[in-house]
Amino acid sequence: MAEYNNGTPLRLSATFSLLGVPTDPTSVVLRLRKPTGSLLAYTFGAGPSIVRTGPGVYHCDLLEYLRGQWFLQWEGTGTVPVWVEDTFTLNAKQYIL
Repeated sequence: MAEYNNGTPLRLSATFSLLGVPTDPTSVVLRLRKPTGSLLAYTFGAGPSIVRTGPGVYHCDLLEYLRGQWFLQWEGTGTVPVWVEDTFTLNAKQYIL
């Protein structure tokens, strides 16, 4: 589990491969569960959220900075049927006045 400070740009990325070779899945979906329990889902090609940077390599820049533990799942279907789950924590931003 990774930890990030609130306000820090957060890039979520995934690399899909088939027999060790980076390969594009037929579809790519990123699902997120916020600390509040509400869900977000992004699908490659259905908007600008997920970006393909090379064969099998995708990223999504998280623009929400809700403090707490987040859960994520990258899913590839078709040519590369796989999913990867992970968690990360966004910490409160600390100001010294």
